[in-house]
Amino acid sequence: MKKEQIKKIDIYKTEINDLSYLCKVIAFLELLLDETELIFDGKDIRVMGMDPSRICMFDIIIKNILKKPINLKVKCLIEWLRKTIEPYNLKEVALDITDTALIFHDGFEKFTLKREKIGDIDIMSFNNLRKIDYTCNFEVTQEALIDIIKKCKVFSEIMTISCYSGGNDYEEKACANFSSTSNWGGCYIGDFPYDNSAAFSLSFLSIMQNTLFSGITFKMSLKTDHPLKIVYEDKRLWFEFYLAPRV
Repeated sequence: MKKEQIKKIDIYKTEINDLSYLCKVIAFLELLLDETELIFDGKDIRVMGMDPSRICMFDIIIKNILKKPINLKVKCLIEWLRKTIEPYNLKEVALDITDTALIFHDGFEKFTLKREKIGDIDIMSFNNLRKIDYTCNFEVTQEALIDIIKKCKVFSEIMTISCYSGGNDYEEKACANFSSTSNWGGCYIGDFPYDNSAAFSLSFLSIMQNTLFSGITFKMSLKTDHPLKIVYEDKRLWFEFYLAPRV
C-alpha cells in the first residue's frame, strides 16, 4: 500500500520590534484601503497601494522593524490586521507566517490572521510617477499644513497650490501659495524656475493630519496638471505619496 505524502508547510519566523509603530502605519492605511499587501523585505516591511477611487498612490517602508530578516509578500484585510495586533499593546511580538495565515504570539496568547487573495500592485504606475520632472519643490511642516487645511475647508472641498517664480501680488520672492475659493492662503518661500498651479482634494490632503506624521516636515513637489508629490523620511520611515489633481 502506497503511503500518503504529507505536504510540508513552510513557516517564516521573525519578531516585530516596535508593534506600536506598526499600529500607527496600519491606522493610516485604514483611511485609504480595505485590503493590502505587506512586503517583508529583509528587516523592513513595505506597503504600496492605491485607493479604490484611484485618486492617490503611496509607498511606505517601515525600516528595521523586524529582528530576523525574511523575504515574502502577504496579502490581508487591514481592519482585521489592526484587530489582530491591537490586543497585545506591546512593543515586541513574535510573528510566524505560513501559507495561509499570519500568527502573532507573545508566549501567552496567540492570534491568527488569515491571508487573503487580492489583486496585485500596479508597480508600473509608480515607476511612471517617479519619472515626472517636478519644477517646484518646497517644504511644509505638518502643523502648518493642518492649519491651512482647516481654514480652507471652511470655504471649499478643494485647495489650490500655486508656485510663482517671481512672487505674487504679496511676495517679491518666489513662493508657494495655498488657497481655497476664499483666496485665503499661506505662502512658503522657495526657488521655482517656473510658475505651476493645481487644485487638490482636501479630504485626501486631510489624512496628513494622522499621528504617524506628528511634528514632521513634508517635502512637496508640484507641476501643473500632474499629481502632487509628498515625501518624508527619517530613520524609521520612508513615505512617498502622490495625489491626482482635481480637474
